[in-house]
Amino acid sequence: MLIFVRYMPCLLAADDCFRLGAVAYFNQDYYHTVMWITEALNVWKTEQQKTIDKATLLDYLSYSLYMVSFSVDGHQCKNITR
Repeated sequence: MLIFVRYMPCLLAADDCFRLGAVAYFNQDYYHTVMWITEALNVWKTEQQKTIDKATLLDYLSYSLYMVSFSVDGHQCKNITR
């Protein structure tokens, strides 16, 4: 028996991405924190109604980058924080 399921993809808001990053952050999984918070920043840039403030995202991102000792050059840092 085949069951056909229709679904619609759901888009995450910046706050949703932040919350996923925060779970990783509190589990001391800084690598995945950087991934989720960076995605939150990318989504934040396109949101018309901001769901989270940029300072919070940058706070979590900066500490996580420090903890994983990312070797990013100035250009990459500039792109992340714009």
